[in-house]
Order: sequence, then C-alpha cells, then structure tokens
Amino acid sequence: MLAGAVAAAEGEPPRQLFAHYMGCFPAGRGATAHHRREQAALRHDAADMATALGGRTRNWPLVPDGADLSPQASAELEIRRALRAGVDGFAMDAWAGDNGAKATLDALFAAAEAARLPFQLTICIDCSCLPANRDVPGDNTAAVAEAVAWLIQRHGNSPNLARRQGRPLIFGYSSYAIRQDAAMKALPEGPEKWQKTVDAYREVERRAGTPLFIHYCLAHYGHHAKPQQPAPFADYVAFMARNFGAVGVFLDSEIPRDQRAGVAAAVTAAGAEWSQPLWYQYENMLGSLEAGDGTAGLRARWEQAIATRSALIQFVTWNDYGENTNLAPGYQTNYALTALNAHYAAWWKSGREPVPQRDWAMVSFRRYPAGATTFPFRSRRSAAGEIEVVALLTAPASLRLPGRGAERPLAAGLVVERFPLVPGPVAVELVRDGVVALRLESPEPVAAEPFREDNGIYAISSDHDAQWAADFGFTPPLRIGEYGDCDRDGLPDWFEMYWQKRWLDQGARTQLDPASDPWGAGRTLRESCRQRKDPTRPDPVYAPGFTWDLGAIPARKASFNPDHDQQGMPVWSYLYRHAAFAEDGRAGAFLPCPHAAPSTPYTGPFAHLSPSQDPQWKQIHGWTCWNRTGADGPWHFEMRPRREALIALGWTSPVAGRVRLALRAGAAGDALRLSLRDPAGAIAAERVLRPGEDEAALEAALDCTPGARLLVIADAAGGTGGGHARISSLSLELLAPTPRTTP
Repeated sequence: MLAGAVAAAEGEPPRQLFAHYMGCFPAGRGATAHHRREQAALRHDAADMATALGGRTRNWPLVPDGADLSPQASAELEIRRALRAGVDGFAMDAWAGDNGAKATLDALFAAAEAARLPFQLTICIDCSCLPANRDVPGDNTAAVAEAVAWLIQRHGNSPNLARRQGRPLIFGYSSYAIRQDAAMKALPEGPEKWQKTVDAYREVERRAGTPLFIHYCLAHYGHHAKPQQPAPFADYVAFMARNFGAVGVFLDSEIPRDQRAGVAAAVTAAGAEWSQPLWYQYENMLGSLEAGDGTAGLRARWEQAIATRSALIQFVTWNDYGENTNLAPGYQTNYALTALNAHYAAWWKSGREPVPQRDWAMVSFRRYPAGATTFPFRSRRSAAGEIEVVALLTAPASLRLPGRGAERPLAAGLVVERFPLVPGPVAVELVRDGVVALRLESPEPVAAEPFREDNGIYAISSDHDAQWAADFGFTPPLRIGEYGDCDRDGLPDWFEMYWQKRWLDQGARTQLDPASDPWGAGRTLRESCRQRKDPTRPDPVYAPGFTWDLGAIPARKASFNPDHDQQGMPVWSYLYRHAAFAEDGRAGAFLPCPHAAPSTPYTGPFAHLSPSQDPQWKQIHGWTCWNRTGADGPWHFEMRPRREALIALGWTSPVAGRVRLALRAGAAGDALRLSLRDPAGAIAAERVLRPGEDEAALEAALDCTPGARLLVIADAAGGTGGGHARISSLSLELLAPTPRTTP
C-alpha cells in the first residue's frame, strides 16, 4: 500500500482521496496552453455565445506566463501539487481527450515512477467519452472493457497503479450508462434491470482477466428511471452496494434531497464503502451553475465525509478548468483551496483535527456583487456572495479587514468569518498584542463594474509565494488580478490587456496612457473607462426614426441580460421583483433575473428566470422567454409572472430625447396585468389581459435621458398567478433626439 492510505481506525478500510483528472487539460501544456494563448483574440462582439460571454474558461492553470511544459514536467508538477493538497491519486477520465488523455496518463505514470512518488493512478469510466457501439447503440460494455484492459496491459505492473483490496481500482461516472441500449431502456426500473448493469461490469472483469475493485457512481439515476415506473432510490443504492466495492456520486444534487442523509448508511450497511461527494462549485459558461458559497460547501462535505466514515473519495475535479471545478491551482483560486483541502484530508485520514503549526489565512469572494451589469462582455446570470476569511491559527488573534471597518476576535485553530461583499480593495490582517502577525493582500479587489460574467469564487492564501516557489523556484510569482490596477494609472488591468487585444498578457497591463485616445474614439481612455464605453469606437449616433425592436433578438440565436441594440449598446434587461399578491408591487425596485438558459423543459427558448426559491416567498419562479407557432411561425415574447413575483422587461435609454413605445399583447392560461412604468416610476399605461380576448395595444410617448429606464411589467393582478403575457410586437421609436446625443 502506498503512503497516504492511512486508516482512521483499526479494522477500517484505508482512507484514500483521489481527484478526477481530465486528460485533455494537463497544466501548462497541450490543449490548456494552446487555448490559453488563443485568449489574446477574445472579442466581446463575437457571434457565438461562449466568446461573447468572455470565453469558456476563467480559472486557467496557475503556471508562469507563456509556459509550455514537457509532458513529464507537467505530470510531475501535477502530482507534487496534488500530494501537497492531501490527494493520494488521480482517476483519469476515460477518455476525455481521446488518445491525448492516454498519453497524459502515460506521462503521469512515468513521472510518478521516475521520482518514486507515493501517488496512485487509475481511470474513471466515462461512457460519454468512449467510442460508440455502432452495432448495438448504447451498449458500452465492450468500450469499457477495452479501456480497463488498456490500463492493465499498459500499467498493470506499475507500483503506482491504484489498487484496493489487492485489485485494480476503477472509478465510475454515471455508472449505469454502461448499458443504455434499447433492450435495457425497455425494462422497468428494478432488480432485473439493475442486475444487467452488474452483469455488464462482470463481463468487463472477465475481459480484463482480473478481478476489479469498482467504484459505482449513482449519478443521473433520475435521468434513466422512467417516471411511470419509479423504483425507490434507496433500493437502487442498496442493490449496487451489495455488488460493488464502493458506491458514491459526483455531486450531492444527484441524490434526491429527502434521501441524502440515509444514503451513506445504506451503502455501508450493504457492505460497500461509501464515497462522499466532494466539490466546491460548478460553473459551465454554456451550461448549469452551482455557485459555491465561498468554501462553505467544501468544508461541509468534508465534515460529512468525516461523520459518515467515508473511506474512498473522488474529488470533482482536479483540473476541469472549463467547468471551474478545479482543485488544482488556478488564476482564480490560486493555492488557497489546495492548502485548505490538505487540512481536511489530514483530519479525515487520521480521525483527528490537525493542530496548526503556523498561522495561515485565505480570503475568498465573488469578484462583484450580484446584479451588477457587465461591459463590454455579455452576461446571462449572476450569483450573490460574501467575503469569507478562513484561518488556521496557532493562538488567538484579532482579525482586521483594513478599509472595511471590520475587526473580530478569533480563537486558535480553524476559524471562519464572513463579511458583506462591498466593492473595494480586499486585505486581511491577523493581529496579536497590537502587532500584525500576518497580512494577506489580495491582488483582486471587489469590483463595482464587472467586464464579464464571472460567478466563480476568487481566492488567495498567505502561503501563495511559498507554494509558487515550491513549484517554480525563483520565477516571479504570478498573482492575477483582473480588476486590479498594477501601475495605479486609473485603468484596470483587464481594460489595458483586453483593448490592446493582448488578453491575459501580463506585460500589457502598463502600456496605455490614460490621457490618450489611441483609436480615435473622441474620448480619452480614462473617459472611456469611467463611462464604460468602447475606446476603439466613437459614440453611436441615433437619428430620428431609429427603432429599437425587441423582435430582432430571436434572430441572434442567443439572449443575454442585458441584450444590446443594433449599435452595440446594452438596452434590454430582464427583471423580477418579489411582492405579496395583495400588494401593488410595481413601484418597487426590480432586480436582474439571476438565471438564463437557451431553453428549459417548461419554457421556450432564450429564457431568463427569476429565483425558484426564497425563504420569505412561495410562488415566485417566473420567467421571460420566446416562443413560436410551428417551425417557421412568427416569434412572440412571453412574460410569466407568479402570485408573488412580478416580471419586467426593461429598456434603458442610450439617448436623450422623446421616444414612443408601442406593444401588442394577449394572455394565455389566466388573466394578468401588463403595465408600462416611466423613468420617474409612474404608471404610464396599463391593461388587464384575459385569455380568449383580442390582443390589446399599449402605447405611450415619453421623454428620456441617457440611462433612464422604462419598464414593461407583468403581474398576476386580475388573475390567480397562472397566466402569461404573449407579446407579438414591442418597439420603441426615437421621435426627437435632443441636439446633443449621448449614448
């Protein structure tokens, strides 16, 4: 047994922590290095959604600028970092990255063997990344067997091949997917079907020529269990635990909420090892968002692992930078999470909380408050956050956040404190007897005006420079602060890098003169920055008769919050407000809808959704979306309020002048009220819409100034909360601009 596999108590299985490794994303080389270099060409006005949002990746691998490591150098760096994080091995996703992933796994084995590192390596079966079965679509048994056979034939004699109970250890992801052929799908959910899944893995063992220790992943059970033939999840868990060495799941959300507490006990009672889900956030720019609450989720899952005596864990993930789940050091999380994870891993393995031998602190936060508008990149959603300080203290101390008026006493040991997320610099001081014992200054402030959507946490720790030196010696430490201003000239670092088309080039942060106008925009760079304007373009001109047509959005095949007009100015926004059903909530403040999706099972395309849950309210999950009749029918805009949630479409004026708003709308499902609120907050027009009636017209001429916002509000007044507005047309025409047009 390799070092690091320490049993918490005599007679228990050794406790081992693996991290899910994406072979397509090795640090400092391959695809990550290539795509990192391509970031220089990032454009906010790109046609594709991923680029318009600011790219797919935020948390790039933390390696020296321009690094392109050899395969073995990258592999050894990854392993040594993982060991410092308390990780005992990697489970390579088979095969994300195809043959490149296999080459990366070969390099990891070579590095571990050459340096005699106490580190174990294996694969995690991911059927979505295996070759498809053309003869029997959905039956992945042969492909799984081939992946396992490749591992054993190539590395079966390696001292670094992961084994458990003397057998090769194989992790799983959505393990049911080994059999999803038509015959399997036709079976009702239950023991007969589950046994066929077990039989498929026994066939894998037979073809591999050796018994295997298989970690069965419960993920996506609800995706393949037919609603009309439900089988209790607890029965499914127990069945698999009787047939596999370990049972777990990638994310907690894959376990039905009302059954999470009993799953670990059910697994161990059936004779298998429980594998606690372990992760801290999930941010897929084109997919779902599981916004972490600082390190609270990570700490809570570690505490659950300790309480449930979990024996085998797969951290999700080591290096999926594209989904921002990486434990590996990155541009956003630096070394902070690896140091905190090491503390909990030592606690879990030994059964005793470690006593800090030196003072250590980290600070984490979102880069801007929820609801802030991004420019120049687009945005679809935002998440709330706080500033969180985590410290490991050798003795009691006082905690100060300079410039934030915060000071709190701290006890010795592991302590956590939270503070409001207010824009400004972020620094942490630990003070004893009036003397600063530790100071941590974040290169990243909390920004008031974000330039792109970014809902992952930023984190940095007091041991950053020491950890960097362990990796790269005397190479100057890399401290990425996009909203920082390293030359203190009033232009944020992101502004200087991006507008020079040198995004992520740290050398570009000091190259621009704030008083200059290098691209002939008619403004200095300082003015463009303060006014949030494109410094490469002059102000747009809006002539009389210019029309802002909401109906132009579906043709773009993507919707953001806000959406832009033809001149590139952010004008359309999707908003909500909670209010009691009996009250008139139209006069209150509206917030940006925090969620967006290309579509959902219950909305049309280009959806913007209000929160689904709030402890103070019940019927609140509303949305806007687009829909059409037939594949080629005309589009209509839908607004779906709820009894306690008003939904609004905002139009923010980019011009000073008089505009005329005109819309036509009907109702479906139930009656509701549609109102037009002017920039002063007064209701300029309103109409109760009822199903079955002809479309109603609302029209108003209003004076606007730059930044003034008109609202079209849908609320449930006049109905029961089950209706939605169907707007067939909505436009604003500029009747008469003031002599001086200001966007």
